[in-house]
Amino acid sequence: WGPEGWETTTKEFNFTAGGKIHYCMKCIDENQGEWFGKESWGVMLIEEVDEPRMFSAKDYFCGPDGVINDDMPSQKFTVELANENGKTKLITRSVVDSVEQLEELIKMGMVEGFSSQLNKLEVLLANDEIK
Repeated sequence: WGPEGWETTTKEFNFTAGGKIHYCMKCIDENQGEWFGKESWGVMLIEEVDEPRMFSAKDYFCGPDGVINDDMPSQKFTVELANENGKTKLITRSVVDSVEQLEELIKMGMVEGFSSQLNKLEVLLANDEIK
């Protein structure tokens, strides 16, 4: 979880409906300029888990204490895994509360960060030991 050049640690990980994932992403890449050394805390409230088909959650910015920052944008997302010609297709959808929240997330680099996460996932899945 997290873009390239960032390391993620979890303070709490309860991946069940009604559970919570409290995590911190820290920039460890000196080439990312002003982001280097910065932390971004988040909390995911897991809404639904239909293993192995899908899960949904609401993702918020928070502090190390886990208190949600209502001044920051949040998003609800759903991840589906579908069999397509013997391969697994990942489908993800995100919903925000307003156009302003979407614009703020885009300015914060959400598109680039999410694309980077998918690149990391592709590398992980290419590892023969995981297959």
